[in-house]
This record gives sequence, structure tokens and C-alpha cells, in this order.
Amino acid sequence: MRKSVVLTLVLASLATAACTKATQEKTQADAKAAAGKVGDAAKDAASSPEMKAVGSDVKTAASEAASATAAATAEAADKAGDAAAKAADKAGDAAKTAAANAKQSAAEAKAKAKADAAAKK
Repeated sequence: MRKSVVLTLVLASLATAACTKATQEKTQADAKAAAGKVGDAAKDAASSPEMKAVGSDVKTAASEAASATAAATAEAADKAGDAAAKAADKAGDAAKTAAANAKQSAAEAKAKAKADAAAKK
């Protein structure tokens, strides 16, 4: 916004360089007055109740978004914890089954070895 006001003043200054001194002074005064009015209008707009309401709405929306994100994160963490617990249970069950199978296979191998040794005698 300030850049456009400055640019306008520069262009007005260049345009008035070819004019008479009185015309240049009047143009400069008009440009300064216009710049002052633009600045005042910007200040009025920024401090208007409508802009304050917009700011309040943005804060409310940000707060609601943060709450929703926190809730979703907590829910996802709970689900991930439940899934990890189930996976651990399944892994434990699989380990128990594998250990039982290994024990049974070892007992069968031992029995076969005894039988083979007895058969050789």
C-alpha cells in the first residue's frame, strides 16, 4: 500500500516537472492530501468493528482447528496403541506356539535317536 502511494507521488512529481511552479506546488499539496486521506482510511478500516470481528473469527477458527487436531491426534494415538498391543499379543502367541512346536520336535527327535540307537544294538 505504501509502495503504491510513494509510486504515485513520484509519478506525480515527474509529471509536474514540466509544469509551472504554481501548478507543481498545487499538485504536490493535492498529492500529500490524498496520501494523508489514504492513510487515514487505512487506519479507519483497520480499527473498524468489522475488521475486529474478522480478527475474532480468525482466532475462533484457529482455536477450533487446534482442538480438532488435538482430538484427532489423541484418537490416532489410542488406535495405534491398541494396534500395537494386539500385534504384541499375536507375536507372543506365535512365539509360544513356535516354542511348543520346537519342544515337541526336539522330543520326537530324541525319541527317534533312542529308537535308532536301540535298533543298532
